[in-house]
Amino acid sequence: MKGILPRWFAALRFGYDAVDLMRRHLPELRVQLRVLTASDLTARHLRLLARRVEFLVRDGRQRPIMAGIVSELATAIHLLGSEIDDREYAGASRSLLTDVAERLDPAKLVPDEGVADSSLVLLLRPLVVDLLVGAGAQPDEARGMLPPF
Repeated sequence: MKGILPRWFAALRFGYDAVDLMRRHLPELRVQLRVLTASDLTARHLRLLARRVEFLVRDGRQRPIMAGIVSELATAIHLLGSEIDDREYAGASRSLLTDVAERLDPAKLVPDEGVADSSLVLLLRPLVVDLLVGAGAQPDEARGMLPPF
C-alpha cells in the first residue's frame, strides 16, 4: 500500500499538470490541429491537381489566368502555414482564399477554354474549401463562398 499512494499522487499530479498546460495552450493547439488537417487534405488535392496539370500542359499553351490562381493559392498556403508561428498572419490566408473562392466559376474564369481547363477549375474548388476550413471558416460557410455553376 505504501508504494501505491506515491504513484497515485504522481499520476494525479501529472494529469493535473497536463490539463493545466492544455488549458493554457488550447487556442494554439486548436490552430495547429486546424492547419495540420488542412495540410493533409491539401497534399491529397495537390497530387490530383498535379496529374491533371501534367496532362493539360502537353499542348504547350500558356494559361496566365490559371497560373495566377495557382500562384494566389500558393501564397495562401504559405500564409496559412505562417499562422502557426506568427499570429499576425491570422486571417490573411482566409481573406485571400475567400477572394479566390468567389472567382472559381469555370464559365466566368475560363469562358473560352475547353473541358480540360474547366475541369481544372472544378478540381480547385474542393481544395479551396478545405483551405478555407483550415483558415478558420466553417465547412458550410466555405462552400457558400464558391459561386454556383
